[in-house]
Amino acid sequence: MSRSNKPDELFKELKNVERSPQARADTLARLQRRIAHRNRRHFVPVFMTGILVLAGILFLTLTLTDNGYPGTGTMGEDGEDVHFDFIGSGDGWTVEYEVTHTEDDDGRVRESWRYILTYQGFDRPVEIDYEIRLPQNRTSNGEGVEVGLDGTVTRSGSCVCDLTSEEDPLEITISWNDQTADFDLTPHYVDPLPLAGNGENWSFEYTPDDFGEEDRMVFTYIGEGEPPEEFNYQIGEGGTSGNGIWLTDGQYSSGGGCGACEVYNQSNEVEIKVDWNGKTESFRALTQQ
Repeated sequence: MSRSNKPDELFKELKNVERSPQARADTLARLQRRIAHRNRRHFVPVFMTGILVLAGILFLTLTLTDNGYPGTGTMGEDGEDVHFDFIGSGDGWTVEYEVTHTEDDDGRVRESWRYILTYQGFDRPVEIDYEIRLPQNRTSNGEGVEVGLDGTVTRSGSCVCDLTSEEDPLEITISWNDQTADFDLTPHYVDPLPLAGNGENWSFEYTPDDFGEEDRMVFTYIGEGEPPEEFNYQIGEGGTSGNGIWLTDGQYSSGGGCGACEVYNQSNEVEIKVDWNGKTESFRALTQQ
């Protein structure tokens, strides 16, 4: 059935009906309420989107801003840098932890640190795990850290943070080859401990002085027959060593520093290796009371 294009007679009549002013006002009010309702439905998502955008901007601002604590502590006289060391040893390891406080251009005190972990045995581990426990619950650690051919691990860094002082206790744990060493690091204003030990042909003595700066070590040939004219020695793997050292009446005495000899724990011992006339001898030097 075809659709007629002629307007319905009833529709024609409705077009000619006059509406009262009250009816027109009611229609306008309903239209305004519909428009207001439609706008409210979009207001909440737009408002929430604005909040999320502001939160994102605030997050990026805080992330990109240096939020370090202003250093607590004091500088040296006339703003000079402050520097001090911590030293410790245990179970074949010696650790030196250096601290420096420097004031930057903004008046903040920045703490810089550098530490050296040194293995003093002959069976140098390939890698280690370690953790240094610092003040204010700070830590410095490493896992699977490769040990250098000289038996050392060295790290450094800096921060604007609560400062380490000479009175703060520092502790370290080192794990390697199914072994673990735990010991304290103390301020470096104490002398290392003296050492002594001997094998069948050689003896060794170490006497520290002036906080390890004026040490004295003595090698003495105690074997049978005439002493050799010269010898080689090594203290710890990759530590203090000497080659082609001449003896005087079967003895060699040396002053100055011996970093591999500096131990601060009575349970420590140091490996000594001596080569002479195609022979080799190894023994341990123990701490002395």
